[in-house]
Amino acid sequence: MSVSRTIQQQHAGKQNRIFTIINGVTVTIKYLTLRNGTNNTNGSAIVNNGILTVGNSTFKGNSAHNIGLADYRGNGGAIRSTGTLTVKSSIFTGNSAHNVNFGA
Repeated sequence: MSVSRTIQQQHAGKQNRIFTIINGVTVTIKYLTLRNGTNNTNGSAIVNNGILTVGNSTFKGNSAHNIGLADYRGNGGAIRSTGTLTVKSSIFTGNSAHNVNFGA
């Protein structure tokens, strides 16, 4: 049996990443919608520094923007990964990022 769930950032204008996966941690996400994550640094839905597998999930309307910062922030509108990342049968729609490196 599969159950789909949505995690949505509710506070307009606030900087809220949905998940941070630290080095040495293994995470599997399935049948989940991650929506409206916002961050002025990197990875508005997920920052992955560990081992992440995503399956049958949707990333919608997430944005990572480098606003007023003179460095390489603003990568990975939905996911910024410097760890191991596997994505299967998932949808990315309406996500945006200031830079084009390190993520989806």
